[in-house]
Amino acid sequence: MSLPHEARIQQWLDRGIPATTIHRALVEQSGFSGSYSSLRRMTQKLNGRHPKVTCILDFAPGDAAQVNFGKGFTITNVFPR
Repeated sequence: MSLPHEARIQQWLDRGIPATTIHRALVEQSGFSGSYSSLRRMTQKLNGRHPKVTCILDFAPGDAAQVNFGKGFTITNVFPR
């Protein structure tokens, strides 16, 4: 079963066009309403690549907590010294 735009997307991928450009073209030219993430999953499937699971965390409720130490907002000192 072929998904909408699948052949067109495969042609673009074969020509080396990045997924961000493909998504923008589909939105502008075909009224595509899917998210970039959904298109990216499709391109991974078409390229034969699948995300690999690196670690499965399995805890009983309340046994563990996870913290994301990603970059937060920048604090700017507005008072000169």
